[in-house]
Amino acid sequence: MKHLSSVVAAVAIGLLIAACSSTPTTPLATASPAPSAAPSAVPATPTPSSTPAVTSPAPSAKPSPSATPAPVAFTAAEKRLVQALRADSRISCAPRRTDLPPLAVAGIECRLDTALVDRVGVYGFEGHLDASGKEVGTALEAYLDRLDQAGVQPHRGNCAATTAGDSSWPNYLPDEGDDGGLRAERSGCFVDAGMANVRLTCYDDIYMGVLGKTADVKALYAWSWRIAAGDDTHRDPPGLCAAPD
Repeated sequence: MKHLSSVVAAVAIGLLIAACSSTPTTPLATASPAPSAAPSAVPATPTPSSTPAVTSPAPSAKPSPSATPAPVAFTAAEKRLVQALRADSRISCAPRRTDLPPLAVAGIECRLDTALVDRVGVYGFEGHLDASGKEVGTALEAYLDRLDQAGVQPHRGNCAATTAGDSSWPNYLPDEGDDGGLRAERSGCFVDAGMANVRLTCYDDIYMGVLGKTADVKALYAWSWRIAAGDDTHRDPPGLCAAPD
């Protein structure tokens, strides 16, 4: 009997355990993680400020190369003056049409630019008689006027030895012209602004002015009288007067 009670008790306990086992297990609520803080606002990427347009300076216009001036054409009278000059002095010659000696009808200027000589001017004249019958507008008149400005008197001084003077050529003829005045063929010299000057008259009513680079009158005068190689040494005019003899 005692055994039966034990069995009944065991069965009762088994049923109780089974009943407890069949009760659905309520799952424990899992704590949801606290919501994370709202994402911080991503800083807005700053809109790049508009870069100020760099204004490139307008390219400067390249200067157009200056056109080489066309050589000035010589007139027939100017060509004659070039030919009247000793050949070795026909350097960088150009017509001279302003600031001519009074009553000159043509002029040229040759720039030698040597150690001794700066330039040579050659001027043509066409003398004529005035109302009184006196010849005016001549090379002699221009020559005498320039020497007078420099304080040089006719027949005075000696250009081969001093710094100022005047004489006629050729020296074997008397200094007397057809009208009883001075001979038209002359040579003279002086110093102006520290530079030697020589003045000559040639045949054909031509007047020449030589401007030196130094105060050496003697050297400049000798240069003006030098005869070109090949020219006849038995001639009357100064060597700078090329033609005619």
